[in-house]
Amino acid sequence: YQDAPTGTSTDANVTGLRLYYEQLSAAGKLSIQARVNESDLDTLNSLVDPITGDLITVEDPGRRRSFSTGVTLEGGLDSPVETRLSLTRSGVRYYDTLSPSYSDSDTWSAEASARLQVTPLIALTPSLSYTEYEAQDAVSTRRETTRFQLGMSYEIDQVTQLTAGLGYSKIDQSGAATLRNRDAATFSLGLMRQVALGEAGISYDRALDTNGTRDTISLTGSMDLPRGRLSGSIGYATSDQSDGGLIAAIDYTHALPDGQITLGASRRVTTSDAGFDQFNTQLNAGWSRQVTSLSSIGFSATYSEVDFTAPGSTDTSRTTVGLTYDYQLTPDWTLTSGVQHRIAEREGQPDASSNAIYVTIGRDFSYRN
Repeated sequence: YQDAPTGTSTDANVTGLRLYYEQLSAAGKLSIQARVNESDLDTLNSLVDPITGDLITVEDPGRRRSFSTGVTLEGGLDSPVETRLSLTRSGVRYYDTLSPSYSDSDTWSAEASARLQVTPLIALTPSLSYTEYEAQDAVSTRRETTRFQLGMSYEIDQVTQLTAGLGYSKIDQSGAATLRNRDAATFSLGLMRQVALGEAGISYDRALDTNGTRDTISLTGSMDLPRGRLSGSIGYATSDQSDGGLIAAIDYTHALPDGQITLGASRRVTTSDAGFDQFNTQLNAGWSRQVTSLSSIGFSATYSEVDFTAPGSTDTSRTTVGLTYDYQLTPDWTLTSGVQHRIAEREGQPDASSNAIYVTIGRDFSYRN
């Protein structure tokens, strides 16, 4: 964790590739997807990797490559009995890293679910899933998760819906000394109602993660505004390993004649591979403006902070401010350029700051047959 040098680089990299295939039949759908993304660790705005969900708490010049492939088969579409089967394989690889905080990992998952329209007002949603996770870290973390749930939704009236779920989860895990196998009953209950300008709801959820059971109660709401939208939630979460804390989120979008303004704030709780809770707080603001029919400019600012509950851990924060310029070279090709300034802080250590200038060219296209 040290002050990163300021400079520029001229590497040419394929930063992302996405492929998607879909075939429809009279009563079913087959979809196949593949994705690979690569980026520098020190260019991620948030302390939480937006793709892997991992914490990026250490400044590092290395790169992260993530990939996933999956196939989904859906049957009985728009019928009283709908089914869904999916298989997914994903993984993360790190290259040229200096910190031992980053480790390669692989995940395999399978899920089967259905929707049974019992009556015009009542639907049942059974689901069964299995996930296997392996990390090539210092303690060889391994986790097998099996979940079963039977859900129900009931249309009380035209504007009010009641949802409920009852299930069982089991987690077999090894690695850090604090990890142990877990199993528990899970359930959820929620009520959502359409109101004059949006919707409002309340929910209670008991889930199982690597820490044990986690109970969450929250109020949610959204409102459509003349030139934007406001949505948010507030609640409280507790687990077997901590007394819990406040969780909340708010997002605001405002449309301009030639652009958009976005504001957001959130505080969420997650569980580390070592089995400890960590509270993630994030503030973000963005502004964009269409300069011409082919070009646009933008400004973004993000502040992220992680509060750890593990003994001996130090809180970490990161601030990123950036300017971007996009130009549509052709209908398929886009030139993106920008500058970023980043400041990383870790309790008890000097601040680290760095600047970056980047230029990328990307192509996004689709083919339909």
